[in-house]
Amino acid sequence: MAIFGFGRRSTPNSSKHIVPPELWDDPENAAFFARIGAKPDDPGNLRVSHADVARMIEEGRKAVDARIRQVRTKAMAEGHDNLNVRALSLLHDDCWNGEAGDFLIYHLGLNPYDEWNTMLVAGDVRTASILDMPFCTEEILQHLARTGLPLILGLRDKLRAAHDEVQRTHEFGRFQDIYDDTVVKVKRVAQLFGTGLVETYQAWRQRQADGRSAPR
Repeated sequence: MAIFGFGRRSTPNSSKHIVPPELWDDPENAAFFARIGAKPDDPGNLRVSHADVARMIEEGRKAVDARIRQVRTKAMAEGHDNLNVRALSLLHDDCWNGEAGDFLIYHLGLNPYDEWNTMLVAGDVRTASILDMPFCTEEILQHLARTGLPLILGLRDKLRAAHDEVQRTHEFGRFQDIYDDTVVKVKRVAQLFGTGLVETYQAWRQRQADGRSAPR
């Protein structure tokens, strides 16, 4: 459950809970929380600390490294070495720093190293041809940098407006739906970028098959 509260990271309250568990002791509050399905230790009611984020990021980074090792190990077994495989963040690094990063990581609880945001790509044409894997050019990186951040900030602003509205209406169930939908939309943005990268690669492969030279 997502309990109200933009800016969880900077809140000076040292308690790990956004809404104090003591509020559940009041029968009226308890009845309300029961109606919206809220419990004191729900993930959405726990503040995200720097330590939480550092742990999440490190676990995600290790998972990505394991995926790369698996691809390289399989290729080595098939007689291919010196392959250039890397992980591409479909939401550009700009989206994971500054205010956008605070929104994605601290408010939505998303990890930049999760599979929905990391695509394994080839760093050169040779690797792409051997592994049948999309490769990433500087042009693609620039496109991701230009387009990702405005989309994420737009979703942030819409959720912030919904958060302000729920303070007036107390329609917390509706806010939860908007929150969940925002997470889905963020991941959909990454999915669209990934689909575009695959389609670009497939078009290049088709040109190769037609005897045309690879793009620079």
